[in-house]
Amino acid sequence: MVTIDDTIFSANRETYSEVPISDAHNVLQLLSSGSFHFYYTEKNRPKAVLGSFYIVVNPELTIYGGANSKQKKAETLSVNAIQCQTVLSKCMGSIDTWPEKLKV
Repeated sequence: MVTIDDTIFSANRETYSEVPISDAHNVLQLLSSGSFHFYYTEKNRPKAVLGSFYIVVNPELTIYGGANSKQKKAETLSVNAIQCQTVLSKCMGSIDTWPEKLKV
């Protein structure tokens, strides 16, 4: 979703949507993460593309205190805080040994 000066435009990654910009100063707020491609045209000649650009928005990860946690405050993490572990099952040995090997 994209908002410009408090007007909401839905973001569809398969088609372009016209987002009118009235002057040189607008507030652009991207409400979902990912890469966004923009192109700009003249008002009188909408088929003539003057230029284009990409904006990449990183996701925001927020962790809230769990049910047993005394922490009420939300904590924002950077994307670099995520680690992914991939396991190739054929290299794990017999299935009865998996729980001990997968403990973190």
